[in-house]
Amino acid sequence: MRILFYCDTVFSFGGVQRVLAEIAKALSGKHEVTILTTDTCTDLSMYGYAESTVQFDSFSYSASSFIERLLCKSYSFLYKHGLPHTRLTSKWYAASFFPSSYKRTLARKINARQCDVVIGVHAFMALHLSAVKSRIRTKTVGWLHNSYEAFFEKETPYLPGLDCFFQVQMGKLDERVV
Repeated sequence: MRILFYCDTVFSFGGVQRVLAEIAKALSGKHEVTILTTDTCTDLSMYGYAESTVQFDSFSYSASSFIERLLCKSYSFLYKHGLPHTRLTSKWYAASFFPSSYKRTLARKINARQCDVVIGVHAFMALHLSAVKSRIRTKTVGWLHNSYEAFFEKETPYLPGLDCFFQVQMGKLDERVV
């Protein structure tokens, strides 16, 4: 099985990074495992990657156009500060939170890997996967390394006011792991 993990940072200190390393290394014993990352550092000695068969594919998103950023920011502001949070407005917000140029780049990278499953590591990467779900030819899994309370209910939540959007987007994924 070809497994692709999509994450922002791999080579830094943190719980998600450490757990990803352990899972990726364990799976690489029987499967082809690649980590697709926007991280520019490649310290393979970190977390013992040098002794594993885990592969890495780094990339960066090109700057989006001024018009694209303006449209995305404008709708994002409206959604967060004025529009009712319904399934319809959440779908519209889904079109603005992750620019179209980024969606094209991510879908191309995932499709080029020809993997059996792609796992979005942490909430934002899982949301990115849900945004490109219709453009890719693989199973998708959202890995949420946190609790519902941390995302929406604690005093300073990670995703304030985005619970309807989150519910709509996570429903697009084939599976979710919390």
